[in-house]
Amino acid sequence: MIKHLISTQQFSNAAEIENFFILAKELERLDQKDKLPQSLKNKAVACLFYEPSTRTRLSFETAALKLGGSVISSENAKEFSSAAKGETIEDTARVISNYADALVIRHYERGISKRAAKVSPALITGTGISGNSSKELNTHKKAPYIGAPGVSRECCAAPSARFQETPPNPQRE
Repeated sequence: MIKHLISTQQFSNAAEIENFFILAKELERLDQKDKLPQSLKNKAVACLFYEPSTRTRLSFETAALKLGGSVISSENAKEFSSAAKGETIEDTARVISNYADALVIRHYERGISKRAAKVSPALITGTGISGNSSKELNTHKKAPYIGAPGVSRECCAAPSARFQETPPNPQRE
């Protein structure tokens, strides 16, 4: 089982991806009936966004709330966190893991989510320049919307290649 979802490359076979989609489709169905499991009850999700991404941040925050969790968030962590004073992502992940059960990290540097995952006992999911696992999964032809239940797939679909890292955006480097 995958502990940290950083890239679609982590899925070892088509069956793992298919099972992931089956679960997502079931959650979507339960959300439509207003019967989502409260699987994140008494759990906190920290959203650490070092670059702007309103739809992605709100999608993850909405999903956490709908599943009964709470959210702590840093919308502009590049400027308004200890990163501005030089704190490493490893230190940040280690400390935030004391407050949260899962971390969603959107960062402008390559490999940041992998670095955070090495030191964090909390679940890590990464988005940003090295790819966006939730958007990559959304491009798969069998994919239900992967993200916040009740949020349309069209608003967050990405043009990234199926199951490959998103190519670097020269405007963000």
